[in-house]
Amino acid sequence: MVTMILDEIVEFTRKRVIEEQNIISTQSYQKRAQDIARYEKAKGIETNQFETAIRKKGMSFICEVKKA
Repeated sequence: MVTMILDEIVEFTRKRVIEEQNIISTQSYQKRAQDIARYEKAKGIETNQFETAIRKKGMSFICEVKKA
């Protein structure tokens, strides 16, 4: 069976998130995200895409693609 690199990344990320949840609470992540959103809003940076992504149920990816 051929494993796609994205499948490996997803599996690794799921494991990492579970491990981090034992160290850092979800509430702490939410507060950090809200702090970032407030800062960006104060600086005039568009935050709607970020807020929409973190409000979705389940796991979401926020990705950046760069030309190699």
